[in-house]
Amino acid sequence: MHAAGIQAAFVPGAIVRLGMAAIFALSCLHMLRDLPSHIGAVAAYRLLPAWTTPAAATLLVLANFSVACLLVPAFTARAASVAGAVFLLVYAAGMQINVSRGRTDIDCGCGGGQGHKIAPSLVMRNVFLAVLLALAALCPPYGPSDALIVMIVAGGAASFAALYFAASQLLANRAAFAEAGA
Repeated sequence: MHAAGIQAAFVPGAIVRLGMAAIFALSCLHMLRDLPSHIGAVAAYRLLPAWTTPAAATLLVLANFSVACLLVPAFTARAASVAGAVFLLVYAAGMQINVSRGRTDIDCGCGGGQGHKIAPSLVMRNVFLAVLLALAALCPPYGPSDALIVMIVAGGAASFAALYFAASQLLANRAAFAEAGA
């Protein structure tokens, strides 16, 4: 593949990977800020035996942190993209199980601290992000590093993360307004 082809394939993959690295890292930070609430959110899913919940919640924080860190270097980017996609699908499955049970009153445990309740829209959000990460795994993890490409990737990743957080806040607001009107 010639340089222009590598650049064209590298840039969108790098934007998604770095944007998702920021999302995983901030989610991890929020989980660590209030670990007892995070443990409570994991317990509320009722997918694990109660005695395993603290350890599982802690492992989720470590796994989020690992994915965030491993999405950045080129030599681990593809594997981390796949791991992040699988992780998001596991989260989506846990949410969907509880949505199917009619248990939409529990916190998603996403680490945002906004008290997002699980809903089909959060399941779809995670599936969408998993697809994006899976596609990013197919893109070259390296490419040209001239100043313009670096600025495009950095700006794109920041915009990707900002759009994610804005969309998450809109989903939380919509749920809060629906609850208030009910």
